[in-house]
Amino acid sequence: MLWLLLLSCGRSTPGEDSDANAPDDTDVLDSDSDTDVTDTDSDTDADTDTTEPFDCATLPALPRPFEVLEGLYASEDFCFDDEGHLISHYIDSLVKQEYPPGAVEPFAPTAGGPGGPASMRTLPTGDLVYANVDTSSLYLVTMEGGSTPVFGAFGYPTGIDIHPSGAVFAADIDGVIKIDPYLENVEVIIGAGVLRFPNGITFSEDFSTLYLGTMEGIFSVPVDADGTATAAPSLWASIPGNGEMLGMGVDACGNVYGLVDGTTLVRYPSVGGSPEIVMSVPPGAWMTNLQWGSGIGGWDDRKIYITDRQLTTPAYYEVDVGVPAKFYW
Repeated sequence: MLWLLLLSCGRSTPGEDSDANAPDDTDVLDSDSDTDVTDTDSDTDADTDTTEPFDCATLPALPRPFEVLEGLYASEDFCFDDEGHLISHYIDSLVKQEYPPGAVEPFAPTAGGPGGPASMRTLPTGDLVYANVDTSSLYLVTMEGGSTPVFGAFGYPTGIDIHPSGAVFAADIDGVIKIDPYLENVEVIIGAGVLRFPNGITFSEDFSTLYLGTMEGIFSVPVDADGTATAAPSLWASIPGNGEMLGMGVDACGNVYGLVDGTTLVRYPSVGGSPEIVMSVPPGAWMTNLQWGSGIGGWDDRKIYITDRQLTTPAYYEVDVGVPAKFYW
C-alpha cells in the first residue's frame, strides 16, 4: 500500500464555533473547468493512483487550476485512510467522509474543545495520530474508534510529519519532538529556544532533511536515518512577505510546498531560493494544511488537497500539481 502524506500545521482557536464548519451541501464547484487537467477515474470508488511516469524536469506550469470541494468538514487538519475516506474533525468527533458527495461517519471521540485537533497524520499501520492544542497531547486512534493518549507534555503543538519508521515528528512551540506512538518513547530533536515558533514541518523526499516553517523563515535540519539531527538548523529560504508558513509538504521530485498566511500555496525548488505561486485564494481564507490524495476512492495522488477554515464557507481545494508526494512506506 502506498501512502502519501503532507505537512500539517496548527493555528486553532480553542472553543471556536465549529458549527460554521459543517458542510452546507455536497456540490463540487469547478473554479477553472476549462483548464483543469485530471487523470482520475470518473468512478470515485476506483483506485485513482496514477501509473504513467512523471518528469521532474517538466512539471506543469504554475500557477495551477483548482476545484472547490464542498460537503466536507473543513477541520484544521485531515488525513486519508486505506478505504478511500478523508478523515477530519467536527465538534467532538473524528469523522470519515467519502469523496464528495459522500456519506459522513463519526467514528472516534476527541478530547478538548471543537478547535483542539490541530494536526493529524496516518501511520504505516493504518492507525492515525492527532495533536490536540487544548490538552497539549498526542493521541493514537484506530480506525475502529479506539483512542489512546501517548504523549501529554506539548507546550503548544503545531505540525506533524511521519518518519518511515513510524515515528511521529511533532513541531511544538518548544522545539521538535520525536514520539514513538506505540512504545511511547520520546526524544527531543530540537530543544526549546532554538527556533521561533516552528509550525509547518516536513521531511525531504529522501528523509535526509527536516524542513521547518518558523516566524523567521524556513529552516533545514540535516538528519540521520533515524531522524536525529546531525547539525544545527540553518535558514534555508525566506517566506514571501515575511509571512507565516502553515502547512508544508514535499513532492517526489524534492520540491517544497507551503501555505503562506493561509491564502497562498507556494512551491520552492529542492535547492531552495525563491518560491513560485501554485494557487491563491481571496483574502479572508484560512488554508491551514495540505496533503496529496491517497489514490483511493477519488482522492487523486497527483493532486494536493487543502483545507480552508474560513468560517463563512469552509471547504477544501483540489489542486492538480501533476506529481505525487514523496514516498513514505
